Amino acid sequence: MTGRSLVSILTSNESGQWPTGEIDGHNPEYDFAETRWPTEPGAFSFAIDPSPSKQFLRLNRRASDIKPFADLSFPHWPKEELYDLRNDPDQLQNVAKIPDYVSNLKALRHRLATELKAPNDPRVAPH
Repeated sequence: MTGRSLVSILTSNESGQWPTGEIDGHNPEYDFAETRWPTEPGAFSFAIDPSPSKQFLRLNRRASDIKPFADLSFPHWPKEELYDLRNDPDQLQNVAKIPDYVSNLKALRHRLATELKAPNDPRVAPH
């Protein structure tokens, strides 16, 4: 292995400020000891590699001639997605907000939470 391990940082109980991306023109910092998983809108909008073209789009995304390309490159995804594979095998219609699917969505949320809690995933572990 050629890189350094991040295990000591990730398992540390020490509080620290880690920059995680730009939101509404500013670079917020999160204390992962206090907030295990950033939930502020756009927290991971720009979790991208630093290629020159992506950085150009990010930095110039409000310019009228660049905006259409930036919008395609950095789409805003819904909080939850659920697809009915029997009726929509191409997964084009997100049914997460359709009342007929509420029980399925609740069951899947519970299943995910159970899976994440089993290994003490820090995103769901109590602080």
